[in-house]
Amino acid sequence: MTEKAILWSQSMSVGIDELDAAHLNLINLVNNLFEAGLKPGAQQNLEAAVATLMTHTLAHFAHEEAYLNSRNAAVAAKHQSEHIRLFAELEAICQRLLKEGGKEFDSATAAFLRHWMVSHIMGHDKRDYPKLAKAS
Repeated sequence: MTEKAILWSQSMSVGIDELDAAHLNLINLVNNLFEAGLKPGAQQNLEAAVATLMTHTLAHFAHEEAYLNSRNAAVAAKHQSEHIRLFAELEAICQRLLKEGGKEFDSATAAFLRHWMVSHIMGHDKRDYPKLAKAS
């Protein structure tokens, strides 16, 4: 059985189905990156997992920002700033993984990715989206 970096739970739900589905997709992509990083000599798989995660993360962040802006949410600018910070962190960890060929993909890296994803969902998204879901 393959270890997962992140397991989805209902406690992560923000109450908006399309955003929950997008978060689950990103969690699966982080888990794919984790799995690719654990396979020795799988540079091609690691590169593909990194590229997919980066692309989907940017698209998801843009979607969240558009969602917040379309509802004139007061938190939109703060949320966008958080996305910029999070993406810079993700980009740095992914570049390091690619440079090292996944050799340093360890429990600390998995813990970072878990924290990166879960802290955003459980912190910012859980705080901001339930209010909007009720207002829709």
